[in-house]
This record gives sequence, structure tokens and C-alpha cells, in this order.
Amino acid sequence: MREGELPGGVYQAGIESADVIDEPGNSATVKPLARATEGSSSVSVTWVSIDGRHQELASLRSARLYYVLSGDLSFVLAGRGPTAVAAGELLVIPKGCPYYLEGTATYLVLNTPAFEAGDDAYTGDHRPGGSGR
Repeated sequence: MREGELPGGVYQAGIESADVIDEPGNSATVKPLARATEGSSSVSVTWVSIDGRHQELASLRSARLYYVLSGDLSFVLAGRGPTAVAAGELLVIPKGCPYYLEGTATYLVLNTPAFEAGDDAYTGDHRPGGSGR
């Protein structure tokens, strides 16, 4: 194997080359690093930078892990909270649990099984002036 070649099934990605996903309803920059179609279909990894709120949602298919790289997040989980998560901390949310988050932070989201379009159900807005619940 030549330098720089990866064996079959191995996938490498970086923040700088990742595509940005447009999420107009959320105050976030979202860059998927590994999806179901890249590398292993058992996990997906997304890099996110947020300065504000993310709409309430629930993952219908995956457990979701949030690992905060920098900053602080506040989560409201199943109507309970807030729960603070700081840099260096991990929060695991089971599938089906409705939640929303806000803060100024950079974090990784891991989904297992890997995230696929349609996995999220938006359950409320929770923005100033939004419908919420």
C-alpha cells in the first residue's frame, strides 16, 4: 500500500473539506463528517457550531451522543431541565427522547445507527416568538 492510501472500508474526513448543510430554522453551522454511506453504516459523526437555539426534535431511529469540544450547551430533555453540558463533557440521548438545546459551542454529534434523512421528528420550535409547547 502506498503512502496516503487507505485500506478498503476505511474512511477519513476533515472539517475544512466537509460540506455545509443548510438548516435555516436553527442557529448552527452543520458539517457531516461520516454518514451511513461513508465508511461504516453503524455510526455517523457531525461537527456543529452553534450560537443560539436548535429547534426541539427527537431522533426516531438512533441514540444520539453530544460531545462538546468548546463552549457550553443547555439541553431541555423530555420537558425537563435545563441540563448544562460543558467542553469535555458527553451527553447521551436515547432514541425517541424529545429535546432542544441552546448555547454557544462547537460539538460533535454521533448517531448510532448512522443518521439518515428523515430520522428526526421536529416536535416544537422553542424560539423566541415560536410556537413551542
